[in-house]
Amino acid sequence: MGRSMTTFQTWFDNYRERFRTQLTRQLLTALKEQHPDDKWKKRPVRIWIADEARFGVQPCLKRAWVTRGVKAHKNSRISYQWRYVWGAVEIDGSESAYLYTNGADTEFSLSFLEQISRKDPNDEHVVIWDGAGFHPRGGHERIPENATVLRQPPHSPELNCIEKLWDMLRDGLCNRSWRDIDELLEHATKWLKDFREDSKRTHALVGEGWLLHQANA
Repeated sequence: MGRSMTTFQTWFDNYRERFRTQLTRQLLTALKEQHPDDKWKKRPVRIWIADEARFGVQPCLKRAWVTRGVKAHKNSRISYQWRYVWGAVEIDGSESAYLYTNGADTEFSLSFLEQISRKDPNDEHVVIWDGAGFHPRGGHERIPENATVLRQPPHSPELNCIEKLWDMLRDGLCNRSWRDIDELLEHATKWLKDFREDSKRTHALVGEGWLLHQANA
């Protein structure tokens, strides 16, 4: 059993590493398979990395700094209102997109792809995201004509920089008592707007790592 698990882990690590080091090849393969008419070759190609996360008014309490000798007090109230936040960032950090939905399914996935593709209808938009069952695979008939999807390896959140964005947003929303989901989303929208308009923060999220290097290879 131990040997089998070791063998699987080795295979999985190699699979994940191939995704990192052969991203350009995989992007070209996805473009050719999903657009056999080769129309994408006549368009500028923009690469996005995307993800979604659930946020709600259920209390999120974390440690906080206070003056020495002062006891920290945090207000909280139990409630079960929530929304999904979808986010995508271009791998050069130049642009981002967000969407609020009442759930996470194929319809909402397609709506988000449509939103991204409309940012510039004359460009080809490649969206990299995880293999969630509600994320449509390449070849789905309702994927926008100028969009291509590429799935990252399973159980590899470290390959998706949007995971870090959700952690940052949760830090900005924690230790507060929200009246309702609308109040939380109002603050989330302001936080995301400030993040989007700060080019240094968006570039820092993606960094100068493997994504940008492979895309420019």
